[in-house]
Amino acid sequence: MINISNAQTLRVCYIPDARSTYQDHGYTFDGQYMAGSGAQKLLNEENFGSKGIVKHKVTLVALSDIPISLSTISKANCGAVFVGMFYNPQSPEVIRVSELNAIRDWSLQKKENLAVICESHAAVWGYERMDSESKISMATGEGEKTKIFDGPFGKVPRFVQGGHAIGWLKGGAPVILSKNEQGNTSMAFDKVTGDIILGDVDILTSLGGISPGESINNNNDILFANIWAYAQELTKKPIPPGKVKIAFRVFDKITSDKIVAPVIITDKAVSSIEIDSDSSGITSVSLNNKQVYRFQIRAAGYQDYFT
Repeated sequence: MINISNAQTLRVCYIPDARSTYQDHGYTFDGQYMAGSGAQKLLNEENFGSKGIVKHKVTLVALSDIPISLSTISKANCGAVFVGMFYNPQSPEVIRVSELNAIRDWSLQKKENLAVICESHAAVWGYERMDSESKISMATGEGEKTKIFDGPFGKVPRFVQGGHAIGWLKGGAPVILSKNEQGNTSMAFDKVTGDIILGDVDILTSLGGISPGESINNNNDILFANIWAYAQELTKKPIPPGKVKIAFRVFDKITSDKIVAPVIITDKAVSSIEIDSDSSGITSVSLNNKQVYRFQIRAAGYQDYFT
């Protein structure tokens, strides 16, 4: 079966919590400090969806292939990549430097590619993560000009950094977006890659100030949502006049399992194109908006499907 939608979807890839090996974990989208808060806000179609504040959906995609490489990121069809926190005092390279280098290289491939990098993992980007006691951060003049601090979900003059160790950034090549009360950088754009670097992952977790559930309730929630709205804006490509973008999800109607299969698209003139769904069963194509098309799916073990 194929689901057809003309909504553009941002695929936010993340390193899953299963890779954490330390007792203090949960600092990623499927972890205990984000699954019931930030992740729900991203997947809420009143925030990101055809009737939402941002008119495009977000899909969260776990980068489960190890090691992460340019090819695995490409295979996952990522629009943005999130690296939460995976530090283990006994084994600092739970996430390998080579994997972080691959994410940075992917970001450098084109300006639409955005990585959001937290704490000690930002060392590959040239930043050192430091500790402080300051829990409040304020937007800088540069930050106030960005859609991160003044975006579709609202303005953020200040936000909270919670948790036990409050992080800030030293070094790198930053455009400083926010500083804590001691004047230290808490959040930055990296000038080289355009990536967002956070001194403290808890800016984005329930420990730090993100509210539980799907709704946007406070400054941290607004900041969180604006970050991914900015990622969505980067990846949004203009559709040429007379065209419409169609997204497909190919799946088994009974089990709902994803299917990787070719989709053959034929117009009234019997001119056809063939595209393959990706590893998640998803693909998209730009078509004429006043044309009639037939879609055919061929998958091993299934009868051909037509619509």
